[in-house]
Amino acid sequence: MINVRTVVNKPDQQASLLTVSPRKFFRVLVLISVGFTVVSYSWRMLGIYGLVNSSKLARVMTKFDVNLENTFPSFYATLILLLSSFLLACIAWAASVQKGEYILHWKWLSAIFLFLATDEMLALHDSLTDYMRRVFHAGGFLFYAWVIPYAFFVVFVGLMYIRFLAHLPVRIRHLFLLSGALYVGGALGLEMVVGFLMTSRISMDSLILLAALEEHTEELLEMLGIALFIYTLLLYIRMKFGNLVVQLSDD
Repeated sequence: MINVRTVVNKPDQQASLLTVSPRKFFRVLVLISVGFTVVSYSWRMLGIYGLVNSSKLARVMTKFDVNLENTFPSFYATLILLLSSFLLACIAWAASVQKGEYILHWKWLSAIFLFLATDEMLALHDSLTDYMRRVFHAGGFLFYAWVIPYAFFVVFVGLMYIRFLAHLPVRIRHLFLLSGALYVGGALGLEMVVGFLMTSRISMDSLILLAALEEHTEELLEMLGIALFIYTLLLYIRMKFGNLVVQLSDD
């Protein structure tokens, strides 16, 4: 179990304890991710086939679209990225207290996920597309040209973290790699696929249907990748440090 305890230094008050099961928490994250995706995709299909004509309902359901900014799914995606950054920072702190290895690697991972959360909230990567498209004359799979610098960054980080991954317990290492594959496969891989679809010679009707399916699969893979990563971090904390206790005092 991962324990978060709030302690108040007053004799007439007892400490409260919140216990979180990594497996149960992972299941909740998966259910939320799948739920958002199903609701968003169902609404998109109803709109494509013209089965809903209510403008008021449309304004409400737009807030559940996984592919738009400032929606409930985008807020949720930002939140779980921030949670990942926080857990990584906790591991870095605990490792420094125990004089462990690879403290800087944990800190940098925390910073990277903080950036990803900011990017998710502000869609920073989209601002790179036009510039990178002009520089590289990109099209086809690279139509959304922001994937070019981000792909280079993924490769760079991967190379820098080879020894770090090798030192992790086998199960944690495999879960790290699987969660990363899900997230990067969705964020970069499927973004390249939809870029190819946008520049291919297919009918508009087919493009709309395929793009909707691809976009929702992409977002689902990203959310599931981060959910699995959070589960992995919680497992690692339990395995390496036992209970994680956060204490708040009034001094």
